[in-house]
Amino acid sequence: MSVIADKDWWKSKTVWTSVIATAVGILQAAGVVEAVPEVVWTVLASFGLYSVRDAVGKSNPEVK
Repeated sequence: MSVIADKDWWKSKTVWTSVIATAVGILQAAGVVEAVPEVVWTVLASFGLYSVRDAVGKSNPEVK
C-alpha cells in the first residue's frame, strides 16, 4: 500500500479496525449474526478514530 510507507500494512490499527468492522457488517447482513449491539459499533468507531489520531501524532511530533 502506498499510503502506509513507513510500516507494513498488517501493523496498522486503522486497517485492522476497518477489516473487523467490515466483517461484522457482512456477517450481520448475511444473517449469521442476528443483531450486533450498538456498543460494538461505538467501540469500533472509537478505536478507529483513536488509531487515526495516533498515526497523525506519530507522523508529526509537533501536533499534540
